[in-house]
Amino acid sequence: MNASILNLSRQLIDALNLHSIDYCHWKNNHNLMKSLSGEDDLDLLINKNQFSDFIKIICSLGFKEAYNEKITFPFIYHFYGLDTETGILLHLHVHIKMITGESHTKNYHLPLEKMILENTTSHSSGCRIPQPEVELIIFILRYYIKISCLPGAILLWKRMKAFSSEFLTLYQNVDLNRVDILLQSYFQYISVEFFRKMLDEYTQRKVLRKRLFLGLALRRKLSPLRRMGVISSFFARYYQILYRALNKLVFREKKFLTTHGAIIAITGLDATGKSTITSELKRWLGTYFNTHFIHVGRPKVRLETVLFRAVLWLKKTKGSKPESFITKLQKPGVIFAIRYAVLAYERFQLLKKANRLMARGYIVICDRYPSVNFGKMDSPRIGERNGNAFINFMGRLEDRLYRTIPLPDVIYNLKIPVDLAIERNQARIKDDKETDDQLRLRYSENADLRYNAFNFEVIDTSRKLPVVLRELKEKVWEKL
Repeated sequence: MNASILNLSRQLIDALNLHSIDYCHWKNNHNLMKSLSGEDDLDLLINKNQFSDFIKIICSLGFKEAYNEKITFPFIYHFYGLDTETGILLHLHVHIKMITGESHTKNYHLPLEKMILENTTSHSSGCRIPQPEVELIIFILRYYIKISCLPGAILLWKRMKAFSSEFLTLYQNVDLNRVDILLQSYFQYISVEFFRKMLDEYTQRKVLRKRLFLGLALRRKLSPLRRMGVISSFFARYYQILYRALNKLVFREKKFLTTHGAIIAITGLDATGKSTITSELKRWLGTYFNTHFIHVGRPKVRLETVLFRAVLWLKKTKGSKPESFITKLQKPGVIFAIRYAVLAYERFQLLKKANRLMARGYIVICDRYPSVNFGKMDSPRIGERNGNAFINFMGRLEDRLYRTIPLPDVIYNLKIPVDLAIERNQARIKDDKETDDQLRLRYSENADLRYNAFNFEVIDTSRKLPVVLRELKEKVWEKL
């Protein structure tokens, strides 16, 4: 095997072969090594009668099913698995029937499953693939279905180089007599003569019009195999094109996991790597799944809190000296109470939104999360103070807001020794970063923070970043 093959791909192939699962990687096998390295999908056809056994195998390897609620086709499933050595997510595009055709509607069920699964060979990786003659039949049928509709023809034109490369790889290993035998044995919808005509026109590529007419003729012959009628497929096709264009430009929706959403919080003091780690988790998961990032430590101003923020800003800029105003913010009093009550409210609303997104299936990544230690980082600050009814009211309001904030599914609390944090902080390029003394004081004041969460784990980030990220990705994937 090539060294670039993911360990998870090796495990998958070995498990499918060991359990005698009837399967094969049914298209684009000239790029199979690329797929096995996680750079592209693995397109697998599975014997429908063994699908439940297949599911057990991939679940044992940590694969999870995902879906896009607006782009879905029958008998086609998506699974993702984590390769723990690299952190790469391997995408399985699983078919139990050959639903294919136009790129946007896949409007044909081509009953080729028996032919494909009964005529396979072993790739150098050990993966089962169709024999060249079988793959050529699939290639030609899909090509002519696609080219005979305008959107499909445009997509083919854009990918002409890739299609040509795939065909050349196939054609040089094909026995055309065996192609004839396979068509006669397994596919009664077209004659050998008609297939040869399509093949000849493809190899010669002299007149595009002839290929278009052959594609239309093929569609007529395959009309019993359509999933939708002409009118419904027309509307479905252009609805899909419109949605995909808007999604790329506006919606940016990805897939949902069938295990639904989660709120994942990364907490820790300065220089523990929170920003780097949350950014990487967002990029990693956001490539495939609907993911939302929030910074709980610095929530954005809300419409209903603009006035309070403006008052505090005016007091800071037009009131007494800035240093004395900062002292007021940090000293219990009316300004102090307003500031922290507003902050509690903004955090409460932000995390309420996070909970709604989680319930819709989103994976929400949080930088920081409220702790339960009074007077410490990301925690209640006001409390009740004798003799001032307004401050006491604000304290009770703040306490209620923090107590009713939704719990995250998991908190990963990053920790490093303070001396290492100081060393890292000195190397950081950041405006207004803390001095060594300030950082040491913050570590002292916020030692042993406690959090409420359904799951809580401490992560040692004194190790090298790639090691920490691999560990965190594995832990996060298990929780999803």
